[in-house]
Parts: sequence; structure tokens; C-alpha cells
Amino acid sequence: MNFLSTDPDYLTNQLINKHVMIVGTKTFQLVELEYYHKSNTHPDGFVHGDQEQLQTGTWYYHRMKGSYKEGTFKGMDITFGPSDQYGGLLVRAIKDLGTNKIIEGPCLVVNAILEEHKLNNVKELANLSDKDTRDVLKNKYHYIKPLDANQYNNVIICKSPRVGLKFNSKMTNTEFLNKLEYILKNYRFHASNCPIKKQAFTINIKDKAADTTISSSLDEFEKMLITTSHDKSITWNSTFYYNLYQFCKMKNITF
Repeated sequence: MNFLSTDPDYLTNQLINKHVMIVGTKTFQLVELEYYHKSNTHPDGFVHGDQEQLQTGTWYYHRMKGSYKEGTFKGMDITFGPSDQYGGLLVRAIKDLGTNKIIEGPCLVVNAILEEHKLNNVKELANLSDKDTRDVLKNKYHYIKPLDANQYNNVIICKSPRVGLKFNSKMTNTEFLNKLEYILKNYRFHASNCPIKKQAFTINIKDKAADTTISSSLDEFEKMLITTSHDKSITWNSTFYYNLYQFCKMKNITF
């Protein structure tokens, strides 16, 4: 696999269909990834921009001001791209191939690794990795393993906008326009054979075989619209408006 690539389709297809993640005695399929890339020609304002994201093919444990994020803010990327560009594939969901259990959410993915190695926090995991290697193919605590050609998953990969991105009221006009451009890009990649719960109604599936899945999700979203349309406490952010747009588009509703 070429981790110097910045092609989201290539990177996510390689990881979802042609690799697995080994954690101790367990084997996981990577089933949901989000693409974050920042360069002069791709100035995505939602990228952390941490120095560790300038590495290539390594584990980046999410940090803020040099300290590892803990609690529900934990997260982990697979870095990619040239050394002068920030790149990270956020691991959002994995599937335990021993039990078929899907672990969904960046925090819970990291928790699964901590639990397998009986670690208390991300800092302990990062310290162990630093003593070993951050290389995603060689780290002995959790590593990416290439599959043989006859083991490839060959599943359809669905795309949608990334989860939980929001505008900040303190942004400048330039920052706002930058984020407006990138917030709706289909940079969330999900294996179609694994059901997920988090904002399933945003997934844009172009394969006819998945019509029943998207229809079911849209029905759920329709119920949400009805029950929350008069709730003034709801956060009407850009993610919600995109969901509304997708819903209206697929229901052939025009204004």
C-alpha cells in the first residue's frame, strides 16, 4: 500500500477491502474511515494540523496543544501523504471478525485497543508505541496487515459528509468560506455490508442493491424531522441542513 498517496478512494479501498487491523489476539476489519487532508491545494480547515499528521503511514493519537485527548474525545488516525502535507484517516468504526461485533465511534475504537492491552489511557498506548514504532504496518500493539488477494472483502464503499463538523461563530469570513467548501464533501467512507447507527441517513449510496437500507434510514430521518421541527433546543448546524437536503432530494421534494 502506498501511504504517500492523497487519493481518498484509493486509500480507503485499500484499508477497508485489502487490509485488517490486528490488536493483540483479535482481528478487526476497518469499516468506516474519514478523510482529512490539508495542503496548499487542499486547504481543509477541519484538519487538526498536528505535527504528527506530517508523518506517513503512522498512528496519530489525537492531541490538543501537545496533550493526548482522553475521555469521549479520544481518536486515532492513520497518517498519509508527503511530509509537507497534513494527512489523517480517522478510524470511525471497526468490526471484530471473531464475534462480528461492530465497534462504532472514534473513542470506542481506541477503547477497544486499550482494553485488549489492559491500558488505562491513550498516553500509555502512545508511550508504548513510541518505544516500539508508530509505523502502522509494524507496531506490535495494533497494526495493519495486508490480506492475500483471495481474502479481499470487495465490498461496496459508501460515501457521505464527515460526522460532527460545525462552524465556529468566531470564524473570519475566509475561514467560513473555506469550511463551507469542505463541510459537505463526501469524505466519510463506510463498508456497505456493515450497518452503522451514527447519522446513517447521510450516507449517499449509489448502488441499487442498497435501496432498502437508505429507504429505512430516510424513514427514520423523516420521523426525526417531524418530532424536532418545533424544538427550539435542537442545534441547527450544517450537518443537519445537509441531512435535510439529502432527505428532500431523495424524496423529490422541491421548494
